[in-house]
Amino acid sequence: MPTPEPFKDDDEFFRYCRTHSETPRALFHRNHFNYLRELMGEKPVKGYEFLAIHEEEMNGILEIIERRKNSIEGVCEKIPCNVVRLEDYRR
Repeated sequence: MPTPEPFKDDDEFFRYCRTHSETPRALFHRNHFNYLRELMGEKPVKGYEFLAIHEEEMNGILEIIERRKNSIEGVCEKIPCNVVRLEDYRR
């Protein structure tokens, strides 16, 4: 799933999430919430148009996403990978 519109990348979206979670209502649209859930490795939720995610909860969500991202990057760095052109492989 791509970064939700109108955000240009995940960093901009995460900054919005941090700032918006500090507001009194802290309401997030279902698409934004489900994108966060996807990044956490969770399934999307249905039935809610808006959900309140306040600062403490958002910090926890973003921490899980960051740890998961770092974990995946760490695993990828440890796996040896040889790039091979498909034409060379078939010979």
